Amino acid sequence: MFNRVRVFSLSSGPAGRGVLISVTLALLAAGCAGRQTVRPVTEPVPLAPTGPRVEPSSPPPLPEPEPIPDPEHSLGKEPPSRPSEVAPGGVYHTLGRGQTLFALSKSYGVPVAVLIEVNEIADPARIPAGAKIFIPGVAEVRAVSRSRSSSSSSHLAWPIKGRITSKFGLRGKRRAPHEGIDIDGRMGQLVRAAADGKVTKAGYGKGYGRMVVIDHGGGITTVYAHANKLLVKKGQRVRKGDSVCGVGMSGNARGTHLHFEVRKNGRAVNPMNYLSSGSAGKSTRR
Repeated sequence: MFNRVRVFSLSSGPAGRGVLISVTLALLAAGCAGRQTVRPVTEPVPLAPTGPRVEPSSPPPLPEPEPIPDPEHSLGKEPPSRPSEVAPGGVYHTLGRGQTLFALSKSYGVPVAVLIEVNEIADPARIPAGAKIFIPGVAEVRAVSRSRSSSSSSHLAWPIKGRITSKFGLRGKRRAPHEGIDIDGRMGQLVRAAADGKVTKAGYGKGYGRMVVIDHGGGITTVYAHANKLLVKKGQRVRKGDSVCGVGMSGNARGTHLHFEVRKNGRAVNPMNYLSSGSAGKSTRR
């Protein structure tokens, strides 16, 4: 379609016709250039795969981390497998037959009370041979002699079998001194002499209730208190393991138990430093 142009005034003649032709050609060229056909550009369509579908493979598992070596093992040291070996902070000692906590205390220079507390020994009268006893504060295992089967005051027998319910020393909020140990027991349970000796008291004591005191010689005496009955008399000689009284709760006692003391030259000392690791001896008399 051509653009129509009205020419109001053109010169007649060949010059005017030349101008008219030139204008017409220019308009025709402009009309062709102004109308351009734009073809849409489309993205290429991907072709569908013709082969079998391949699933992506999972990544290989990570290797297991290597364990961090133990410093002691890296130095060629093995952890203590035998009971009598050096351990951090001390050594382990195998309790042999006839050996007692008192003997260990004497050889290693560690109080019996510390050995009981560190090893959490509830009943020192029932420590079997072969038990591992940790000795704190020492660097090497030492030889320990066996106790002799005698009535030595250094190896007193346990008066009864039972759990220690109160230790020697200061106790309570008022930190009152407790001059012995309390051993749990049944009402009427027989209490036996810790060693050979002579009965110096069999009667009633203030706070102690019914009590027995035995002199073993060498300045060592033992006290058995809160009894429900007395089985010996003053002046009577007894042997290690003889029954001297029965467990009770007389005097200043809460519940049935035996209050047991060891006195050296009249002064109360810790019984745990004198008691053997064996059980109370059996009476040799009826």
